[in-house]
Amino acid sequence: MNQRIKILPCLIAAILLITGQLYATAGVDELPVKTMNGKRYHYYEVQPKETVYSLIRKFDISLEDLMSNNPSVNDGLKAHQILYFPAADATPASTPTTYTAPASKTATRGGSMTHYVERGETIYGISNRYGMTTDRLMALNPSLSDGLKAGTTIVIEPTKMPDEPVRQAPLTQTNVVAPTTDVIPTAYENYVVGEGETLYSIARNHGVTVAQIEQANPSLGILKQGETIRIPVNEQVNVNATVTSSGVSGTVTTNSPVESTIEAIEPPLAHETVARPVAPTGPAETRIAVMLPFMLNQNIMTRTAARHLEFYRGFLLAVDNLRNSGDAIKVYAFDTAASVDTVAEILRRPELKNMDVIIAPDDERQLDMIGYFGKLNKVAVFNPFLPKDNSYQSNPSMIQANINSDLMAAKAIEGMLATLNGATPIFLHNQNGTADKADHVTKLQTAMDARGIAYKYINYTGKLTIENLAELPYSGTYVFIPESGRSNEAATFLPALVALRETIADEGGMLRLWGYPEWIAFRGENLDALKKLNTLIYSRFSDDDGSSQAANVAQRYNLWFSGQLSDDVPNQGLLGYDTGMFLISSLNGNSKILLNGNVPSYRGVQNSFTLNRPADGQGLVNQAMYLINFRPNGLVDNILLP
Repeated sequence: MNQRIKILPCLIAAILLITGQLYATAGVDELPVKTMNGKRYHYYEVQPKETVYSLIRKFDISLEDLMSNNPSVNDGLKAHQILYFPAADATPASTPTTYTAPASKTATRGGSMTHYVERGETIYGISNRYGMTTDRLMALNPSLSDGLKAGTTIVIEPTKMPDEPVRQAPLTQTNVVAPTTDVIPTAYENYVVGEGETLYSIARNHGVTVAQIEQANPSLGILKQGETIRIPVNEQVNVNATVTSSGVSGTVTTNSPVESTIEAIEPPLAHETVARPVAPTGPAETRIAVMLPFMLNQNIMTRTAARHLEFYRGFLLAVDNLRNSGDAIKVYAFDTAASVDTVAEILRRPELKNMDVIIAPDDERQLDMIGYFGKLNKVAVFNPFLPKDNSYQSNPSMIQANINSDLMAAKAIEGMLATLNGATPIFLHNQNGTADKADHVTKLQTAMDARGIAYKYINYTGKLTIENLAELPYSGTYVFIPESGRSNEAATFLPALVALRETIADEGGMLRLWGYPEWIAFRGENLDALKKLNTLIYSRFSDDDGSSQAANVAQRYNLWFSGQLSDDVPNQGLLGYDTGMFLISSLNGNSKILLNGNVPSYRGVQNSFTLNRPADGQGLVNQAMYLINFRPNGLVDNILLP
């Protein structure tokens, strides 16, 4: 019987276990004390750049302790915010209190009550809070079939009242298990194509691949409604991959693209142990957690959520590409909801301690939390989104997927000097412009001075003209280096340089332009100018969306998800694909390889990875970058500097 992957967006209640006497630590006890409402509290003013996890380490307290006594932290930690902790003679914060629902939150109506929906709450969370089933809640509120909306009032029939008002936060879990053997078609069935159906939707619904349908129908052209096609009936051979999550288990295999199904799963209890469990015996298994803000609790998908969804879809394409590599691949996807408290709740799930690697979101505080978790539990944390984060320098579990800015600049300068070939460097200085690349220019000049390379300056005001360049012999060879990477500044010098190139070409002269990572986003006339000027720029990622590899990924993306890759630069779908290809092929069932740092280099479609550990006790940082040459013939060369 065919079985398909299921993505299980688990609607989990945010449960904090608060037990025992709270602050017995010296860190909190040493804080000053003030009396408020007849009770004594220690207090602390949050300093700039402090994070939730830096504070719990500083005071040696738990995350639950911090959150329970300072609920405002759930909305984000702010500099100069005052935190309060019960003094030794105060009533412990863990003492249960009787919950009286405020009039604005719940109200009695006949034999039932009403509940005012707050932002972040879920159907499962509300029903669990009042001891109801989700079916009963939906029956009382038919409008919920269109989704739960903040600011509305719904009817409830509570069988219990919660001890504390707990905000619910949706989590998503995805289990993708790769088969270890082939899928063999042994029979076929006829199928009549329905209105609006595609090869992908038919393949998904029948548990087969598009390629298998095409093989079964060699003369198949454009799919038409009412057309009869053959569907292969697959027989699974020796597949035994088990997924267990929060008491739900079953055999799951992948022989078709991902199918989405929503199921409610009881929330797990939290565990505080930090030791990494011993992996069970059996076939090698790769376990990856993807923690991103998919924002499933919102009715409208934001651009940020769409970018992360595209990343995840690209990642799934890599999973599909490597699913026959011989090892089981398990992917757990969690919606962080752009919330610190949601991230904290996800990290309480026991399966997180079994991960080989966690892909972290693009938020500094959340990355800090996940990094600290990874350090405690010896789980690698992969940071593909925050290039300026340097936590890898103090956390051996952190993997910075972007080359360090200083190293990138140094390698870029070496690459640029290696391509001079006797050309004269010309620095362009706009006296009314913005010299945002002055530091890079200074380093470049220092390197030239050390090598005895002579260079010149061209000063101009407002807009570069041919007259500003009149002193340059037309028979010379030049490399122009501007002091700004901004597009508005580029518009001040690009036209004059293009005109100069066309003029000196007749005299045997040559010129090219040295540019900056921001220029990779140029389109239209600016991009045309870069090509005419034989421009060389440096970048963390390549730029050649016309390559056969990129086209193949884009085609598969469209086939799987009935949509196009975005025009974003860098493209998030390609980033997700390269991340998946790199991590899965590197791990290959070996959970320790990322932590040990013995990872082979990977050259991707858009992003490449060459990881290095700068010093003992530090994490890993990518050293791969590109020199990108926009050539006059329209081609783009991506020169990888590992």
